[in-house]
Amino acid sequence: MTSEESDRTFLEFLARDAPSAEFEEPIIADRALGASAETVAALERSKLLALRVRAALDTSRRREAELSRPVRDGGRPGGPA
Repeated sequence: MTSEESDRTFLEFLARDAPSAEFEEPIIADRALGASAETVAALERSKLLALRVRAALDTSRRREAELSRPVRDGGRPGGPA
């Protein structure tokens, strides 16, 4: 798998919110096909970067949900009294 293909694969995983285990599949497949250690290492780096992006997006979504909660609850941190 070329670097461009792996990047596209990991972006597709991110776009459809694939399970973390699925991010391992391209690496396993390339190893099975006899990819060089350098290629596998590049895939690992791409995978880790994609998972970091996903974690950042998850954190952002959580923060957004937390910040919108007081607005829905009348501006009171504890919710309706």
